[in-house]
This record gives sequence, structure tokens and C-alpha cells, in this order.
Amino acid sequence: MTRRRSPNRSDQIPDYLELAKSRLREILSQRVVATVRIFEHLICDKGDPNLEPRVVGMARKTLVRDGELLERRKDRANDPSWFYLPDASLTDVEAQIDRLTRVLRMTTRQSVRNRRGQCLELAIYRALLNQQGGEYLGRFPDFDPTVLERPKKLYRKEEPPSHIGNRAIPGERPLDFLYIHSSAGFGGIEAKNTREWLYPDHADIRGFLLKCVALDCVPVLVARRLPGVTLEVLGSCGVIIHQTLNQLYSVADEDLAERAMRQDSLGFDDIRVGDEPDAALLHFIGTTLVEELPTARTRFEKFKDLLARYAYEEIQYPEFVGRVRLRAAGKNEADWNNDD
Repeated sequence: MTRRRSPNRSDQIPDYLELAKSRLREILSQRVVATVRIFEHLICDKGDPNLEPRVVGMARKTLVRDGELLERRKDRANDPSWFYLPDASLTDVEAQIDRLTRVLRMTTRQSVRNRRGQCLELAIYRALLNQQGGEYLGRFPDFDPTVLERPKKLYRKEEPPSHIGNRAIPGERPLDFLYIHSSAGFGGIEAKNTREWLYPDHADIRGFLLKCVALDCVPVLVARRLPGVTLEVLGSCGVIIHQTLNQLYSVADEDLAERAMRQDSLGFDDIRVGDEPDAALLHFIGTTLVEELPTARTRFEKFKDLLARYAYEEIQYPEFVGRVRLRAAGKNEADWNNDD
């Protein structure tokens, strides 16, 4: 009987763990303190493709367990942990944490998060406005892209319908946009403008898949960064994926974005200010969707039952990944088992 493969195969290779440990130590020797997201940006966004967040996370937890990394949290419940080396000056550690926490808290204010989420939706909307031929549902009726100034309040959004005929999303908010292809039917577009890399077991991914299977829409995901397992597994199932490689901030938060980008601050230098779609997003919306939706629809139909069982939590992540890989390879899914 075939044994289940790990959903993230690279985390089983010790050399990658040792490399991740070395990078963690190197970063802290330079920065004094860092959070999980800072580690991910400096190591995963810029480095070896095998050093994905879960590999770095395993290395970090091992160093903490062995006392080679220390952890400190501020007072608020939603503040992240800060990590530092045992030989670091506690005075420097506290000063850095206090200084950087002030910036980090501003980036996580609900109003800033809401504008940030809408910023990527606006970029997709502008790309939809720019493309020729394809129809879509979902719009911002009070948004004028020719007006450069952006308000701090959110634009009014006319959401796409949460039902198509007798198919309906059960208790979930609508997809961000519905794209209508002449032969492949509906594509459900979802925007995720987060710093976190999204693995297939993330709640946002499950929710997105649930919406798409409920409406029988080919899933279309636009996100900042996705690990290889997400690209592989969801791609096999017919999910069309675009990575922006940037986190968009509203023009209304430009000063904060510049502070977060600075290397002596959070160092998130992949932040881009504004909702204008770049050339890659314009090409994705204007060309890739039209070309790939028919093929993606065929894959989606082949794997829709697995996507539905996973989205509705009838099967868990390891079984979902294992069965997708077996089916994609043309193997018997009865060979899947839960043994490590």
C-alpha cells in the first residue's frame, strides 16, 4: 500500500532546516529582534525556494525549544511574538521591540487592514475595466480611477451575487468578483492581500474553495505569496492562481507604508502604494483568464468532488492533499492511507 507523502516535502530535508536556522541567527544578529512575518519576508520572499514559511517555522521552533532563540510578547493579546538571541542586550531588545511594535500596531489597525484589503480588489477591478470582451459581476460604483487622491473611508462595493440560479453560498460572504467566460462559464475571483503565505489548509483557502464549489465557479485566486504545495495541489484541481509578489497599501496610508518598508523598521520592502494594476495583473486578468479558464474548468470538474469534501470539512488536509496527488498521477485513491 502506498504511504502518504507529506503535504510539504521540503520540511523533511534536514539540510533545509539547518540552512533556515543559520538564516534566523544571521537576521537576529543584524536586526536584534524579529517577528514571524519579518523572518518570512527576509528568508522566504527573497531566498531559496525550498525555505518556505513552514520550513522556517520548524527551524524557529527547534531553536526556541533548544534555548538558542528567546521569545518575548508585548502586552496586547493580538501583538505577535518577538524573537531574539540569548546573548543580545536586553536593553537593546526592549528598545527595538517598543519601537517596532508601534509601527506594527499601526499596520494592523482595522481601518488600515480594511483599506489594504480593498486596495487589491480595486486593482483587480481596474484590470477588469481595462480588459476587452469578458464580462464580470462586482463593482465599485463611486470609484473613479482618474482621481489620484484616495479617501480614508472605504469605497462602496456592489458585491457579485451569492447565488447563481439555485446554487448558493452557504453562510459565507460573496466572492470578490464573478468572471463570465463564453465557454467555461463562471470563474470566482478572490483577492488576498495579506503578508502571510497561504497554504491549502488555511481557513481563507477553505472558505474560498467552499464558495466556488457551491456556485460551480472555477476558482481564481489572487494573492501576495503562495508556497509550492498550494500552487501544486490547487493548480492540479483547476484553481487559477496569480501571485502579486507585492502587498498593496492605499494611497491614504502612504506615510505608514513608507515607515513599514524602511530597513530600520519592519523592512517590508515589497509594499507597493496605490491600486493601479501592474503589467502582470493586467495580463493575468486580460489574457490568462480567457486562455486558461476552459482547461481549468476541465480540471475543476475532475477534482470538484474532492474540493467540496475538503471545503465542507468532510476530509482533512492530509487526506485532501494525498488524494489530489494520487488522482493527478492517475493512481488509485484507495492507495491513500493515514500512516506517516
